[in-house]
This record gives sequence, C-alpha cells and structure tokens, in this order.
Amino acid sequence: GIALGIGVLFASLATDAGIGASIDRTVRDLVGRADLRIEAFGPTGLTRETLAAINEAPGVVLAAPALQRRTYLAPTVDDPSEAGAPVTALGIDPGPEAAVRDLVLASGAPLDGPEAFQALISERLAASTGTVLGGSVTLQGPEGLIDVRVVGILAGDGPPVGSAGRTVVLPLRTMQRIFGDDTVSRVDILVGEGATLADAAVSIGLALTGQPYVLSSPADVAAALRGSTADFRSMTALLAAVALFVGSFLMFNTLSMTVTERG
Repeated sequence: GIALGIGVLFASLATDAGIGASIDRTVRDLVGRADLRIEAFGPTGLTRETLAAINEAPGVVLAAPALQRRTYLAPTVDDPSEAGAPVTALGIDPGPEAAVRDLVLASGAPLDGPEAFQALISERLAASTGTVLGGSVTLQGPEGLIDVRVVGILAGDGPPVGSAGRTVVLPLRTMQRIFGDDTVSRVDILVGEGATLADAAVSIGLALTGQPYVLSSPADVAAALRGSTADFRSMTALLAAVALFVGSFLMFNTLSMTVTERG
C-alpha cells in the first residue's frame, strides 16, 4: 500500500513537471524570443499609425508585426464544391520576424522580403495537398482566388499554435494585399538592454492613445496557461495524497490486527 501510494505520488509529480515543460514550450512557440506582445483588442487590427508609434516608443529596439487570418485553399479539381479544412495564413515581415522567431525550413529558401509574392507552407500541409517545392497554393481572398508560389517547406506544423499544421506563411505586404487589410493582428517586441519591461510597457502605454490594445509578456502567457491547468494538477496531487493515506492506513491496520492477535 505504501509503495502504491508513493508510486501514485511520483506519477503526479512527473505529470505536473511534464505539464510545466509543455507550457514552457507552448510559450516559446507563441512568442519566441519576444519580451512583450501587443495584440489588437477586438476584431479591428492594429493600424499603421499604431505600428509606427510602437516603433518610436522609448525602449523598443525591434517590432515584428504579423497578420493572421483563417481561410481556405481553392477547391480541388476532383470535387469543385469541396473547400476542405481551413488553413491559417500568417503574414510576417521576414527581417524583424527572424530576430524574434526561427522559421525552420525542411527544404527551400526563406521569404525574400515583405512584398515578395511567395509563400512558405508546413510539411503537413504540403503532404496533405500534394504541393511540392516550386509549386503554388491557391488562397481564397475577398476578391477571389490568388495563386502564390511556394519557395520553402517549413519543418513540422509551422509556427502558429493551434493551426493543426495547416499553415501558409506569406510576406506581410502580400498578405495585406490578398486580404485587403492594411492592419496587423499583433506586434512582438524586443526591449533594449537599457530598459526594463516595465519601462517599455509604460512608454508604449503613453505612445498608444488612439486605439485599444492588449499588452502581455511571456510570463503573463505562461501564468494564464498554468492557471488553466491548476485544477487538473490539484486533482492529481489530491489523488496521490489519498492513495498514500490509504496505503498508510492499510499498513497500520494490518500491523494492529497482527499485534492484537498475538496478544
């Protein structure tokens, strides 16, 4: 009984450590090396004026904007009425993005610039659609179907978490033209060595007065994820404690009966 209780307790601690490591990996996948992230509050994205104000805020040394949308690829020839599962289109500025996050390529080359008419797709999407390097993907935009040449295949599922591996990464300006949207969904920020996160947050708050936004740090994201798993971790700890108590009680009861019988 004691061995069983200790085993359950060890399993609970191992599960808790595994959840913590998974949260850390998820935070790295979400924000990369960014110190702060600014996201649009509501359906309207961050405007160009807001992006310019972020770049000029004291303490901000780099701002990497991104526009994310859900869309569909063109229907297949075999079944023109079938649009298939949605894909996540992510528009980035390749220069600043490289400083914040590594886009690991399985093959091909990175995007040439923010206005290149090119795309990177994940290995899973390439496998499911039969797209090869040098081929093209056809995205459904507000104005119709748009063909974009594939210059690189991203390793694994690609950068956006929760995209089920169906990811298309485009240059930011190309993405904005395709979807007719000159805003951005978020901006990842690197803070200079001489400034603290609190100082940068204050300067950003003073600079952004014309549009609502949400400011967060990797620590905030990690805290939110840990809060969402707190009940599960508490339950596993409780089960481990109950198992250990039951094992101890059974051992105590057995010893008491033995002593009583000998007496």
